[in-house]
Amino acid sequence: MPPKTMNSGQAAIEPIPLRSLIVLLKHEMNTFDPKWSTTRLKDTTFLQDSEVREKRSRLMETLTQNPAAPKTEMHMLHQDTRIPPTPGSITSGASEEFFQPNSNAYYAEEILGKRSEEIFQITRNNGRCYTAAQVFKEFLALCPKDQKLSFRLDGEDELVEVAIGSCEVEEYRVYGSKSKIYIALYRNDHRTPKLYRAEPDGTSNHVIIRISHLRQSTPVVVDMTSMQYGNDAGRGTHGEPYILSTYSQWEERMLKFHDRLERIFRGNLLSQKVPNHTDGVRIDLLWGWAGSALNKWRRKNFSPWCAYCGLGAADTLGGKDKMNIKNFIWGYISKSVRVWKLKGGATNEVFSILGNVDSLVSVAKVRSDLTANSTCAVSKPE
Repeated sequence: MPPKTMNSGQAAIEPIPLRSLIVLLKHEMNTFDPKWSTTRLKDTTFLQDSEVREKRSRLMETLTQNPAAPKTEMHMLHQDTRIPPTPGSITSGASEEFFQPNSNAYYAEEILGKRSEEIFQITRNNGRCYTAAQVFKEFLALCPKDQKLSFRLDGEDELVEVAIGSCEVEEYRVYGSKSKIYIALYRNDHRTPKLYRAEPDGTSNHVIIRISHLRQSTPVVVDMTSMQYGNDAGRGTHGEPYILSTYSQWEERMLKFHDRLERIFRGNLLSQKVPNHTDGVRIDLLWGWAGSALNKWRRKNFSPWCAYCGLGAADTLGGKDKMNIKNFIWGYISKSVRVWKLKGGATNEVFSILGNVDSLVSVAKVRSDLTANSTCAVSKPE
């Protein structure tokens, strides 16, 4: 059964910063989906000595009939279906081994040191925009009717608050990708993989959340799975693995990497159904992810989380009273984190990334832009 919706007569909790909500929901989607618990990285065209690279022409011709596709990349995963899938967690062996490469030292250094998080985001966001929209909806359905969301757009000082009823879902048909991203999934010892692509048959459908408000002439867009289109197309202004921007900025970004966008559906997120597409995620998982994210928000003063990936203090430390996190790994990037309280008091250092991680643009910029003058990693105290 679905989780109970808050009583409509209950007072709304304080406005929820939109960035915090996105981070919490993405963490639930990307980390606790059981279908990923037995999946490992097998190979990738990011590696200079990759077997995929060496056999690229033949492999692309066999799988895509398009060996000359521009900016083609492929990430090969292995899934052991003989092992019963279990919900992963940051501390579980299954989750930690997701991007555990082979013992080859060169392989390990290149993957772990540079592009593991990019692969993590691309593979786990591919084709999951409908799931993202649905879990966003399930979260809002748990909130009081007068609940509000807050955000501050880049270059603006004003903190904007909007009612959850102003959230809409939009579906687009995307034409003519200027890059080709493939995910080849091998199951057990099967020699022929199942192939996934960001733009099947040259087109794809994509769903975003649209939020209209009186203070902006253009609506705001939440694209939680933009990373399915690759590192250049999918990262936000500060290097975050999602896009929160005005509609015009989102459209401009999408048209840099695609030929054309066609809107095919628009409706209120709470009162209308998310378009009928699915990647096979059970509804009870969506309810669980939404409920977990809401519980984390309610407990923000006791168990804060990383502003970038959403990992909570309790997940790592096993205790809400300990306020320092040692090194941990998320998407196979090592981070050293000092946790912070999200309400009241000054924000300490949020995170630093160890090693050479060129896919995150500027770590210093990410850290300063997301946390400067902030008590919730995204919004200034009132």
